[in-house]
Amino acid sequence: MCARCLTLATREQHIRRERATSNICTNHSLCALAVTVYLSMMGAQGLRELAERNVELAHYAAERLASGGIKPRFAGPFFNEFVVEVNNAAKALEAAQRRGVLAGIALSTDYPELADGLLICVTETNQPEDIDVLREALTEV
Repeated sequence: MCARCLTLATREQHIRRERATSNICTNHSLCALAVTVYLSMMGAQGLRELAERNVELAHYAAERLASGGIKPRFAGPFFNEFVVEVNNAAKALEAAQRRGVLAGIALSTDYPELADGLLICVTETNQPEDIDVLREALTEV
């Protein structure tokens, strides 16, 4: 008896085009291509500099938030994502959205024990001014 696993196979190759209801594999490939082009343009040194910038910004954000009374949930090391404790994650996200800031992801849906947790990600696309707006929005609640 022989079993086959098609875990990594694209869905569309098994469905006739006219019956396909999803283009997720096409989108996945497009994202993979975009990342490949971006990384090839960055080069090894550029990627290292980008990673260092992300770490600096994320730690700057954690420090700025902590100075406003928003403490990290975990004490361990982090790269560019970290969890903070907020009184009401849903209200905090709404307050940030009113200011035009995507503040993070409330963790209560997936992790009920982290009902007060907000996952924040900081990358090279964020500026220190953005982090200050985030701090203001989250301390508003």
